[in-house]
Amino acid sequence: MSDKHQECDIVSDLLPLYLEGKTGADSNEFIKNHLEYCPQCKKTLEYMEISYEDILSGVTYTNKISGRKRIKPFQKAKGKIFVCGYLLLLALFWVYMILFLFP
Repeated sequence: MSDKHQECDIVSDLLPLYLEGKTGADSNEFIKNHLEYCPQCKKTLEYMEISYEDILSGVTYTNKISGRKRIKPFQKAKGKIFVCGYLLLLALFWVYMILFLFP
């Protein structure tokens, strides 16, 4: 195993603790130095920084990695639910018209 790969393994194991502020000063320095020259570990850290609460709060959020806005899954479903509800009401109206008004 190469030294760089071994360092990446160590940093990836330490990143959750690093984000919570539970690593020591030496570990913090090691992680910061590694992140300066390793784009893959830096990208992993950026993904980890997007917390679950950030994703669930609000309708949209900005993806810190790509800068694009992402839409919550439920927002996409709202339109489909509205159309299905409208079609169901329309069908019930016609059933009522056929059965009760035109016997």
